[in-house]
Amino acid sequence: MIELLDVVELLVDLPHNSISKGYHGTIVECYPDNLYEVEFSDSDGETLDLLTLSANQFMVVWRVATHQWVSDEEQAIVQQTYQERNKLVQKTSAPARSKARVRSRHNLARK
Repeated sequence: MIELLDVVELLVDLPHNSISKGYHGTIVECYPDNLYEVEFSDSDGETLDLLTLSANQFMVVWRVATHQWVSDEEQAIVQQTYQERNKLVQKTSAPARSKARVRSRHNLARK
């Protein structure tokens, strides 16, 4: 369970922000629908960015409830689950991309 003030590690690159995969942030707000406000800071404690993220974009690495880092085994399970989900998403979206390319080529041929 994700809680306020848990420390998280970003699992994805966010190209529109200065934050990339591997950055650590802190949960500062919990919203409905599995959304969380995460604050990312530099080593001096200055805020780099404040982002609303879905739970599948990060993993908890330190739990405020136990004041302990999440075990390597738990982190490995989260990473594996995330990678498997991404493979599944890529497989299911590949046919749509292929159809879009075919339509695009068809439109170019008609011009």
